[in-house]
Parts: sequence; C-alpha cells; structure tokens
Amino acid sequence: MTASSSTVASQGEPARVSRYWQVFIVVLGLLVLVHNAGSMWDVSNGFSGAGSVAEGSVLGDLNRPDPDGYWSVIAVMPGSPLAMAGVRQGDAIGYDRAIDGFRSFRAGQAVGFTLRRNGAVSHHEMIAVPVPAASPAQVRLVVFLSGIMSIPGLIGVFVALRSGRRASTLLLGAALICLSCSGNAPNLAESAAWFFPAFYCVATAVKYAPPVLFLAFALVARRETSGNIPRGWMIALGAYALMPAVLTGNDVWSALVGRSLLNAHAVVVGRTTLLGAGLLLAIFALGAAWREARGMDRTRYAFMLVAIGLLSCLELMGVLINLTGTQWTLANPLVLILIVCTIMGASVFAYAVLRHRVIDIGFAVNRTLVYAVVSASLLATFGLVEWAVDHFVSIGGREKNVLVDAAVAVGVFLAFHRVRDWVEHVIESLFFSHWKKAEADLRRFVKEASFVTEASSLASAFARALSHYTGGAEAAVYVAEKGSYTRAAGSIASAPAELDVNLPALVSVRAAPEPIEAHEGALTGCLVAPMINRNELIGVAIVGPKPSGHALRPDEIELIGWATRHVGLDLHALKIEQLNGEIDRLNGQIAAFQAETATLRSLVTQRA
Repeated sequence: MTASSSTVASQGEPARVSRYWQVFIVVLGLLVLVHNAGSMWDVSNGFSGAGSVAEGSVLGDLNRPDPDGYWSVIAVMPGSPLAMAGVRQGDAIGYDRAIDGFRSFRAGQAVGFTLRRNGAVSHHEMIAVPVPAASPAQVRLVVFLSGIMSIPGLIGVFVALRSGRRASTLLLGAALICLSCSGNAPNLAESAAWFFPAFYCVATAVKYAPPVLFLAFALVARRETSGNIPRGWMIALGAYALMPAVLTGNDVWSALVGRSLLNAHAVVVGRTTLLGAGLLLAIFALGAAWREARGMDRTRYAFMLVAIGLLSCLELMGVLINLTGTQWTLANPLVLILIVCTIMGASVFAYAVLRHRVIDIGFAVNRTLVYAVVSASLLATFGLVEWAVDHFVSIGGREKNVLVDAAVAVGVFLAFHRVRDWVEHVIESLFFSHWKKAEADLRRFVKEASFVTEASSLASAFARALSHYTGGAEAAVYVAEKGSYTRAAGSIASAPAELDVNLPALVSVRAAPEPIEAHEGALTGCLVAPMINRNELIGVAIVGPKPSGHALRPDEIELIGWATRHVGLDLHALKIEQLNGEIDRLNGQIAAFQAETATLRSLVTQRA
C-alpha cells in the first residue's frame, strides 16, 4: 500500500524486512507453483507409477485418524489391498509409520500396518496397487482447477519479487502464495518416505496461514497509512495467531507420532472458524484503514478490500465443498463460484496495481511494450479466426475457396488496425491516463520555460514541477557557482545547500551526462539529472524518493532527464542575459565615468 506525502512525512519510511525473508517467500511461492504443476502432471499422465492401498475405501472420520492413531475402517472396496489383507468394515488399522496414512505410494510398494479387531491386534502387510487413470472429464477439471488456484500464487510471487522488501507488500505476497497451495496432498514426486514428512509439515503450515497473513497485512498497511496500530488489533492478531498454530501442531503431531490431540470434528470446526474469523478480521481492519485514509489511499484500500474478498473465496468455497461432501465438478455451483471469484479477484487486483498502483510492482515497462504485446495478441487472435474459417467453414469449389480466403485476408487487414487502435485507446484510458496527464504537464512546463524572464523564478517553478510529476517527491535545483554547485531552488532533506564538485554522483554525471541514482553520500537514493551546456555540467536537478516508497519508472527517469537538459539551457541563457545586462550596466557606468573624466580634464585644461 502507499501513503500520502503528509502521512509519510510524519511517520517515516515504510517498514522493510531482511532480504532473506523476501528470498524465503519467493522460494516458497515457486515450490507451491511446482507442487500445483506436479499435481496437474500426475493426473494428466494417468497417475503413471502411482499406487494406493485404500482406493475406493473409506478410512477415518472425516479422513483423519482417531486420537489414538488408528484409522477407523468405514468401508472397504472388494479386491482392494485392504480387503486382500483381511481388513473388514468396523476394524481399525494403524500404519507402522504414522505418516503413511497421509502420503501416496508407488505401485507394488509394501505397506505394514497393525489391525485392531474386537480388542485383538495383529500385524499385516499389503501391496499398493496402481491407481486407475482419471477420466478425460476428471483430467480437464483437475488441470483447470489447479491452474485457477495457481493464479493467486503467480501474483504473490510477482508481488514478493517487486516488493522492495516492504513489510506490508511481502505479507500480501505470502498470503496469496499460501492461498494458492492446493493442500498437503502430495503428488508422486513428493510422496517419497524420506521427503514427505518435511513436505507435510510445511504444507500444513501453509494451509492454515492465509487468514493470519491477510490480517497481518491489513494491520501493517494500516500502520503505514495512519502511523499506528490500535492495541486492540495487536492483541486480536496475537490471540488469533494461536489458532493456526494449534491446528498446525495437531496435524503435524498426528502425522509424525500417530497421536491426535484433537478429534476430527474439532479440527474441522477449528479450521472453519479460523478461515471465517480471519477473513472477517482482515476485512474489518482494511475497512477501518479505508475509513481513516484520504485521497488516493482511500481508493487503494477500497480496491484491496474487493480483491482480497474475491480471492479469499478460493479458500472459503473449498472448505464448503469439503464440508458439504459435494463433488468437484463444474456442475457444482460452489465450484463455479470458486472459479468466477478467483478470476474476478485476480482481474481486480491486476487493474488496481496497474491503474491505481495499490502495490508497487516496479512496472518498469513503457507503453510501447504494452502496446506491442496487445498488437501481438490481437494478431494471434485474427490468425486463429482465419484458421478457424479455413478449417470449419466448408466452401464448395476451388474458386469459391480462393475468394473466401482473399475476403478473410482483406477483412483481417482492414479490421486489425481499427480494433488495435480502439484497444490501445481503452488501455490508455484505463491504465495510463494518470501517467499521460503528468507527462503532458511536465512537457507543457518545459515548453513554457523559455518565456520565464528570471532565473530564480524558473528554478523555483522547475523544482515544483518535478515534485508534482513524481507524486510529491522532494526536488531541488543546483547551479554551478564558484567551484561548487549551489542550491537555487527547492530542497532535499538529506542534501546540503552546497554540493562539492567531487561528489561521486556529480563526477558520474559529468563523465556520462545521463540521469543516475546516487548510492552513496548525501544524495543516496536520489535521482541526479544533469544540466549540460556543450561539455560542461552547469547544474543538476535532484529528485528525492517518492513519498509512496515506489521507485521511479524508466520512462519517468528519461522524461526528467529530458526536462532537466532543456530547463538547464534556459537557465544558462537567462544567466548569460543577466551577465550581458550586467556588462551593459558596467559599460554604461564606464562610459559615464569616462565622460565625467573628460569633462574634468577639459576644466583643468581651461584653468591652466
């Protein structure tokens, strides 16, 4: 989230975290995406090599073991490994390795277990049989749902990468990544006996994390805007974080040790409460921040409320589907709601980032690149249309086919440019209107700068124009004077009134007259843009960090450099005019002095 300049001035820079946390969150996101891709690969590949010992059978209440570590046998599929091992309905089994009750097996793998029947126990072994391949409809559904669930993860990884280690942004990225995880059910590559315990522990923590991370994000973002977090909210966050910790600990303990601290119904109730309460608390926290915010911050919070609410339906609908026992099919209204809310949430989030810059993703591409992508997409679409006409529209006769092909080609050629222009206009209005207005304002100022008659007025106006263009960042103009650079207008909190000519940043812009970002000294974090006359550095414009903490885009840096060069030449011209005026004034004084001297000489001569 961003903050207004007045807010940031009073509360300082947004909280930053260690780069190790950023790396950890990005790696976690990549692992989640790989996990989802592995699940899609397994089902698409017909579960090749995968095996099961309980295929078609029902074990455990709500698919969980009893508190004593045994799985109740509710139903046994005839011919299954359980049935062949002599297990009957009403028995209970305990795996030799407690973790085996949660992982997948390879076909032909032997699995040992203890059978408990009427108080008597005996040890048995069963062989995993190949898992039957999914039907084409099931494959399409799993691949489609896994792809949909990966959307928040992709967004989360991108947000974490571009977060600049900002605490609120990283928390949001982590929440989206955890929300994207399809659970702790492993694909075949993750079910190895030596690897699965670690995977299960991490996946369980990830499964319970999203509501807490969303709430933490809401509170940290609120602190960045209002400057503080009410004590009650901090207590609520601490108390609320205990619930996922207990649920995670119970699941991990049950899987590793074979003893459950809570029964199955308590776990389901706890998870449902965790999800519902967490999302409500996060929405209330964001709502409170929205109510306190002003201006653009208010708009950003509104978009974030909508986007998080829609994306959270991914988790909520999944819980409801499992609780109601309904099927994961496209005919299920809950599945359709999950899909629609996820797509809408991702769309709102993308629009909020691109149009309102809710999160700074370092959107470094310029409009030319965006329009190139749009043109390529439209061209591909028209190509598909032409291909579809050729393959699905049957026209009799060779001559008719040639005429149809020609008509389609001409139609595509004529329609492409009109559609592209319309799409580019829409994109300009949706995403770049603010950029375009700010750019137009600065260009207009540069055009009018040559009509300003005083150097001090021009320097002050230029500093204000740079601050306005960069969203309220500090800006100052320095001009060369007596072996140093003296501040002529504006101010930078960290920069003195006079700059040494040998500052590293000034040396760099003299050597290569292009705008650079200073990384050391008093100008650290500032953009230094040179004013050049021939091969001489006659001044610099310095722009401080944006109040929002966002980095300057390449197109902004380029335009600031262009404006500084032109205004620098105007300042130099005014300085020359001032010097010429001073010379004319001094020449007039000299002429008057010479005339007076001549008069005095004539008087002296006459008296002599």
